[in-house]
Amino acid sequence: MAGCNFSARNLPSGPSVLSLVFEAWPHQGATGVVVVDIGAHRTEFEISAPVSRTVDIGFDHDGADPLTTMVFFRPGLIDFVFRSMSLGRTIMSGAISPWPVVKSGSNGHPIKTLQHLLRARGQNVAVDGEFGPSTEAAVKTFQASHGLAADGIVGPLTWAALVVQVKKGSQGDAVRGVQEEFQFRNLSGDPSNGPQIDGIFGPVTDAAVRGFQQALAADIPSVAVDGIVGPVTWQALVSGMLSF
Repeated sequence: MAGCNFSARNLPSGPSVLSLVFEAWPHQGATGVVVVDIGAHRTEFEISAPVSRTVDIGFDHDGADPLTTMVFFRPGLIDFVFRSMSLGRTIMSGAISPWPVVKSGSNGHPIKTLQHLLRARGQNVAVDGEFGPSTEAAVKTFQASHGLAADGIVGPLTWAALVVQVKKGSQGDAVRGVQEEFQFRNLSGDPSNGPQIDGIFGPVTDAAVRGFQQALAADIPSVAVDGIVGPVTWQALVSGMLSF
């Protein structure tokens, strides 16, 4: 098995996360496996098509110093290119962060995600990251149609009604919202890394969701690592958890 290894010192014990960016190419018709060992913690990813992937792996660091991380690939992969790695503590309180409250005048994260979700709910709004008059009107229309106070303010009740459960095989604007969240967390500076905002919930998006859930579960054991973006995972994404 070919691969590489890294050592990190002075990492405090407790819930931690490793963010790994890589590209991999399998032999035609074959499935390869990328293996990541973080101390005694092992994670494996199957690769059946050429990918550029960003993966967050959550684990509970026991305080060993130095902490050694090894990345290998098993037969089936013709090539593997390591791009970057970051390792650090997760900053979580043992609970999912609350839904954000956004309204007219808000911009930045998570406004694009909100706009993707509004589109998934049939509202004709541009995805521009600005909570302007058209987004406010779309929010009010959605709220009125779901028995909510039509005040244009997106708080916990509106978010909970707005999110759409998606998983591998899903397509559409709600999937674009999920992918938008992972591009928001893409620290490589290269938008071609990680899930692309194409509305197709394929293997790359599935791996990103599972990695995110695994990182959450290191501190919040009730989080299911199932690749399904339901209310809990949506709330963690939209509230900005694990965004460095």
